[in-house]
Amino acid sequence: MTCEEQPKTLGWISKLLALWIAIAIVIGLALGKYLPGFSSTLEIGIPIGLFFMIYPAMTKIEISELKKAVRSPKQTSIIVFFNYAVNPFLLFVLGYVFFEVIFPYFHLIDPVTARYLWTGLILLGVAPCIAMVLVWTDLCKGNGPLGIVLMAWNSIIQIVTTPLFIALLIGTYVSIDITVIGESILLYLGLPLLFGAITRREIIKRKSQEWFQKNSYPTLIHSS
Repeated sequence: MTCEEQPKTLGWISKLLALWIAIAIVIGLALGKYLPGFSSTLEIGIPIGLFFMIYPAMTKIEISELKKAVRSPKQTSIIVFFNYAVNPFLLFVLGYVFFEVIFPYFHLIDPVTARYLWTGLILLGVAPCIAMVLVWTDLCKGNGPLGIVLMAWNSIIQIVTTPLFIALLIGTYVSIDITVIGESILLYLGLPLLFGAITRREIIKRKSQEWFQKNSYPTLIHSS
């Protein structure tokens, strides 16, 4: 590293990410309690908000790198193994320990609420998040193209595994609407990737690769 180079650090927006999440949770719970009918009005904001969260990360992706990421069976296999052979059962056990044993024993929550929370934790384990994968990957300066490939694999695998895990761990059968999965892939993967690629190409064409890396919106928001 030369004396002119400075190590990259998170900007203040990213450093306070935990605070923003906590504030969002409090606001969401308050709206749900005091304005329950308002949630339907805010539903349109969910895909819009997620788009603008994922879009900056997508502008950093070079389409040519996706081919290399597709040919990464070792990394993909490791993630798939932990997502579907370890994670659901791990969260099932953790949920049992906390929501069926510890919390009821100390009378921290009532049994009905504990069971709902345990069920929610299980659902989180059997259906790994796909929309936020690239956001976390981008924040930790990870492999963006590989993250896109894993998002696609997760979407496909969940069609088969989610009903099976819910039946096994919760005891309820559910059906998965393939069209919903397709819409999710389009909204949270396809469109951000398309607009991100267009943005990247146009900025580099009008400026330069170096200018884009130093001054583009994604760089400014994630680094100081």
